[in-house]
Amino acid sequence: MKFLNMILLKSASAISVAKTLILIVSASISFLQNGNGQAPPPTGCTINGQTPVTQGDTWTYTLSGCTATSWTTTCGTIQSSTSTSVTIYFNILTCSSALITAVGTTATKTVVVNTAPLNGGYISNTAQTINYGATPAQINAIGASYGNCSGSYTYQWYSSPDNTTYTSISGATGQNYQPPALTATTYYKRKTTCSSSTAWTSNIATITVYPQVSPGTVYYFDSHGIPTETISYNASSGEMEIFDVSGGNGTYSYQWQSSPDNTHWTAISGQTGTTYTSPNLTTTTYYNVTVSSNGTTPVNSGSFEVIVNPLLIPGSITPNYFAIPYGSNPGTINGIAASGGGCSGSYTYQWQSSTNGTTYTNISGATSTNYTPPGPIDSAIWYRRKVGCSIDTAYTNTSQVTIVNSNTNLNFIRMRSVLKAGVTDTVTADGLTSAYDVAQSTQYFDGVGR
Repeated sequence: MKFLNMILLKSASAISVAKTLILIVSASISFLQNGNGQAPPPTGCTINGQTPVTQGDTWTYTLSGCTATSWTTTCGTIQSSTSTSVTIYFNILTCSSALITAVGTTATKTVVVNTAPLNGGYISNTAQTINYGATPAQINAIGASYGNCSGSYTYQWYSSPDNTTYTSISGATGQNYQPPALTATTYYKRKTTCSSSTAWTSNIATITVYPQVSPGTVYYFDSHGIPTETISYNASSGEMEIFDVSGGNGTYSYQWQSSPDNTHWTAISGQTGTTYTSPNLTTTTYYNVTVSSNGTTPVNSGSFEVIVNPLLIPGSITPNYFAIPYGSNPGTINGIAASGGGCSGSYTYQWQSSTNGTTYTNISGATSTNYTPPGPIDSAIWYRRKVGCSIDTAYTNTSQVTIVNSNTNLNFIRMRSVLKAGVTDTVTADGLTSAYDVAQSTQYFDGVGR
């Protein structure tokens, strides 16, 4: 004001200049003030950043030429901010634009928000492996998102045997899907419809099904293809094996079983390998193996029949013991026919002799039921009869010929036939005296007629 008073004391021309200065100052003051008496935002205070954006995007916007006390947006969620920047997640599906405001300034920015393409979601458990005929776990899928249907999605599940040709599954319209029991590897995916748009899950579910377990068949070892074996009475089957097992996961558990009738089976304790040898058998017996894989229910293999022939009874020969003079002939050794066995009565005979009662050799041509040794006999000798019946072989008791005296003038032959069962040696036979145990006869050659 002192400055203005000084101007007024000057001349008229000076007054004119002063008026001009006052007008300039007044105009400057008027320019620096807004309607509420505060200074306007600095020239160049702007929000910079991406437009347009897509629903689901996240963008950061910066403020230049000024600072903000806070931020607001009409569409989206502010994730973080400073006085000069803001990060916004455009997650609201029902808006087409967003107005971003830097509070404390008049800076704003309008961002165009485009509708995001429909997202069909994804399957969270994509792989399962199950046994043949088992039921898999539920297939879980994340729900769809975006699209222009305000979240009103409809779902439809599809399956395929080859991951190429898919077929819709009747009634499978939920977010997740529970498959039924399966017998083959199957693929699944989900289709989402949103208004006129469709989208599939971004991945597929694969349920791998192990092949059905094929338990194979039991055979005689190294004789595959022949499901039976015939053995002698009280003999072993020899080694059997389980063959041609397949399916499952390739790892198997075994349990051998036996049966008298190929119907009622009993597990054989401790026999869990791929081979088995039976004990000696006296009746026809069947064998099979239960096979399982990866915990499946055991299934029975094809069975193997071990046919046991009836016991072959070789008959017997008499007498059991001869005592003859040196150089004489004992006469005929009589044999009782064989019985039993598995040859339907078609027996073969072969007489044998031994000089020590231990080692026997076949007598050429001696193949009848009875046998008459040729004479003369000048040393002790044993005879027996070998019986053949199909695969079976048996031997009779022995008949021993003993030289009682080396005197060539001895004029009788005495024969003893042991009647007592179970006597097989000469010491016991010589001690028998009862007529019920031994029959004795004597043939004389002294001309007296005895």
